[in-house]
Amino acid sequence: MKLLLFDIDGTLVNKKGHWNSMLSAVEDVTGKKAERINASGMCDLAIISELAKNSNIDEEKIREIIEKTVNNFKKTTHEIVPMSGAVNLLKKLSKDNILGLVTGNMEGVAWEKMKRSGLKHFFELGSFGNESKVRSDLIKNAVKKAKEKYEFDETIVFGDSPNDIKAAKEANVKVIAIATGSESREELEKYNPDYLFDNLKERKIIEIINS
Repeated sequence: MKLLLFDIDGTLVNKKGHWNSMLSAVEDVTGKKAERINASGMCDLAIISELAKNSNIDEEKIREIIEKTVNNFKKTTHEIVPMSGAVNLLKKLSKDNILGLVTGNMEGVAWEKMKRSGLKHFFELGSFGNESKVRSDLIKNAVKKAKEKYEFDETIVFGDSPNDIKAAKEANVKVIAIATGSESREELEKYNPDYLFDNLKERKIIEIINS
């Protein structure tokens, strides 16, 4: 049995961000407007901390902003669509493995995306972007949570970005990179993932997990 940890946006589902929900939350909680920043690969906790710093917002407000962001996102009507091959792959992998989430999204937003995409029932645990500013810490947190309930012999991370690859390496676990996000296959290859596939439909993924 293996612990398989999945990124969400660009890996499992189409990218539907929650920037507007977050920016509205900042204004709702503090009365101050925050501007978008270049937040590629950042955990939500780090993003909100940076927004707070740039707008001179008291960091004590961060937890309140997180809660408000989740509430705002739940009121949106974003359609969250699973990536091609995701449902079939998760069905097969969930039979003999533990499936979890590792995402920069805050927990409430992450589970809402899984609910809307119809994928939530596949996942038993997760580590989320409100738990740490450091992505590799999220992987370590997820492994720790899994060990409290299950026995497994290996952990593998699925992700679509260089940050997913780097975080997995920092956490000393294997990584399967999927070129379905913003980065090309050629770009992902530069970061030396253990495995690299064009999409979740490739049959060899199952072979690797079962090996």
